[in-house]
Amino acid sequence: MEKILYKVCYHTFPALEKGVEMKRSVRRLSMVVALVFISLLWNPAFCAGEPEGIIRIRPESGLVILLPANPTSLEKDAAALLSRMLEKSLGADFTVVSEKGASTGDRLVIAVGRTQAAEKSGILSLLGSAGAESIGIGVWAEKSLICIAGKEDLATHFAVARFLEKYAAIRWFFPDDLGLSVPRKGVMEIPSGTEVQTPDFPMRWVGKDFAASWAVFNGMNTNMDERGGFHVFKSAHTFHDFLPPEKYFKSHPEYFSEIKGERKPKQLCTSNREVIDLVAKAMIRMFDEQATLDMITLFPEDGRSFCECSRCRSLDDPSEIAVTEVNSPRWKELSFDRHRALSRRMTIFYREVTGSVLSARPNKKIQVGAYSSYLHPPKNFQARLHPNVFVLMCHGFCHNHPLESASCEANRRFRDAMNGWRRIYSGMTIYEYYRKGSHLDLPFPILHSIKKDIPFLKREGVFGFYTQFTRDQFTNGLNYYLATRLLWNSREDADGILDDFYKNFYGQAWQPMKEYWENYERNAIAVDMHLACPVNQLDKLFPGSLLDKQAVLLDRALKAADGPEVKERVARARISLNYVKMCMEYLAEAKETPGALKGIKNRDRKRAPRQASEDLSGAAERIAEFRESNRKSGTFGGKSNFIDRFLRPKWIVRNLVRSFEEEADD
Repeated sequence: MEKILYKVCYHTFPALEKGVEMKRSVRRLSMVVALVFISLLWNPAFCAGEPEGIIRIRPESGLVILLPANPTSLEKDAAALLSRMLEKSLGADFTVVSEKGASTGDRLVIAVGRTQAAEKSGILSLLGSAGAESIGIGVWAEKSLICIAGKEDLATHFAVARFLEKYAAIRWFFPDDLGLSVPRKGVMEIPSGTEVQTPDFPMRWVGKDFAASWAVFNGMNTNMDERGGFHVFKSAHTFHDFLPPEKYFKSHPEYFSEIKGERKPKQLCTSNREVIDLVAKAMIRMFDEQATLDMITLFPEDGRSFCECSRCRSLDDPSEIAVTEVNSPRWKELSFDRHRALSRRMTIFYREVTGSVLSARPNKKIQVGAYSSYLHPPKNFQARLHPNVFVLMCHGFCHNHPLESASCEANRRFRDAMNGWRRIYSGMTIYEYYRKGSHLDLPFPILHSIKKDIPFLKREGVFGFYTQFTRDQFTNGLNYYLATRLLWNSREDADGILDDFYKNFYGQAWQPMKEYWENYERNAIAVDMHLACPVNQLDKLFPGSLLDKQAVLLDRALKAADGPEVKERVARARISLNYVKMCMEYLAEAKETPGALKGIKNRDRKRAPRQASEDLSGAAERIAEFRESNRKSGTFGGKSNFIDRFLRPKWIVRNLVRSFEEEADD
């Protein structure tokens, strides 16, 4: 240092004499420079390079996670989640303590829940004026304080998850460990400021019990174990829950549907006054016995078999298709008006039951099914139901075209139905099918519609949203994930959400994997047919040329994969693709079997399946074995009647013959 300073002094001060005086001056100057440098090193701001107003969390920060003096179980869970995820991200274990008797000194603090720190900081006041389930995050660098809180207990969990997403880049894409993405960080940067968010939909239901932790992390609030939030009794098909056939049918067959003059324990006889009273009493009792229950679903059983008794028929609109036709095998051959055939009788039943229930329990909510032969509103129905009754509309006709599509007749009719039901009901909920790929655990490429549909539903004032869901996350999980994000914030950039997924989930393999998933979407848009499509048309959705491209992309992705987790994620996509290939080969073989060809040519439904059973049994068995060997891979749901039926060679050939007949008749 002295040599350097000697040269500086010599050139800067040429008049300074050489010799002892020069050397003394240099030594003094070098000591001053050294002291200044040391003082800068001891300055924390200089060490960290932290601009004013930013908190930086490092493994050595000595961070304390602070809980209220008497924390609730949900606040404890939220703090444990924060601690666990920060440990994964930063590689350090941070202490969780209670405000009760805790001394944090000058240490950095993250206060979780309704702490005194959150009260004093004003974040709780901000939440007080915000909507239900609002979350707040406040950061004060000068106080070394971060407050994370929710207006309700479960919302505190949401707030912690949003904090981790925003500042630690943590994502939980799919509901298992492989679906969790936690980038390792040396430091987290959190700028000063406050933020309050309120979710867009009051009822958000994506996920089941096995995926509850994932669902809560992604902001879902309905039927999430014992964690609070919004509680609904079932998503659909509840008639027998209120009037069980095993309890009542033997002694009171008149409570159930009359079909061709005979009472059967299928649907309820909805015109029977005793049935109305018993169902209402059962619902009131359910509300009383389950104190946390917010909403009950009132919904006929699946299928048809509706009551044909004279009283029930007298409640139907005589200008509509008769119930006997609805119950007949010709159901699918009837005009689109079949979806309004029984709406009048069902709406009257709903009105009578919900009126009794809500007179007794006025603060509760009920959703009533609009589906199948009662999907569309009745004509000229003047009554308006209680404001706490919501119509649950099942959207199942087309997912390949957005709900707002001007060219999709199926969705235009659905929009008309939405508008018609508003004359009868104040509120609306939606039942979706985001895994409906003919119910065969095939990919359901509808991201292009989801990203438009959920914002549309928000603009339409929809209260709640539910979608079918199963353990097929590595086949259709991106549908579920995108839905959770948009249900929280329908204005979020959907394409940005998807790009974030590709890059964080697949690392260096993100480009071929993005192309892989988007290929399914592009082909679905190109074929321009309603989805889900009939089984006989699945080869249009998954043509051989597309599947060949997909295989090449997975090869590229596997070569680019950086790390065992990414390789395993690509491998799960490979399982899904191999299954699609096997199913399409099976379908192609079915179309080419002599039995099928003969049946199609002669329109012989009876003889064709016999030979097909021998021709196709081997392929069907191989698919079943493949599913079983990969059942824990997260690419398939559980057992399904739809899949069992598909893998019965006689059924698949009979289906092909029938579809040929329909095409020929058209």
